[in-house]
Amino acid sequence: MTEEETAQPTDQALAAAESEAATEAVAEAAMKPRKAAKSTRTTTGSSAASARPRSVSPAGSPTPDGTVRADHVELKQGGAARIEATSVTLTQGGASRINARDVSISQGGAGLVRTETLRLGTGSSAGAVLAGRAELAKGSRIMVLVARQTSGDVRPILDWRGVLALVGGIVLLRRLLGALRRA
Repeated sequence: MTEEETAQPTDQALAAAESEAATEAVAEAAMKPRKAAKSTRTTTGSSAASARPRSVSPAGSPTPDGTVRADHVELKQGGAARIEATSVTLTQGGASRINARDVSISQGGAGLVRTETLRLGTGSSAGAVLAGRAELAKGSRIMVLVARQTSGDVRPILDWRGVLALVGGIVLLRRLLGALRRA
């Protein structure tokens, strides 16, 4: 073999081959049907309408109720009506309802959260939380908190005793009003 036969390809030849391979791969991928697959879903600057999970339906197809379902959901500057996942991370975003094992909210908010572990960062808020363990940073706000274990700056507007007192008062008021109507 001569030196010319074993010469390395030029940069131009490599670039042309890579470009051709990429074009063929795109054309081939366009021909194949999409299949649903378990995946991690990350959205940035979007709402639940565009944050459709691939784990329950083919990519790009909407869910009827706007629920995001995946193993891990990460929302940055976005929002969702409902989230059902193993872990959820919200950064400058929000959700109406979250049902997950681990939830972390940073400068965001959630209406109703049901989780094993909640981390509420500075500037974050939650309406009602049912958690096994809640870690609240200074400057976070929470309205109703029911948790086995809490740490950090915990100042809920209503804790479990307040909720029981409120529910008891509402029940008593309804019974009194019912008795007055019958009389």
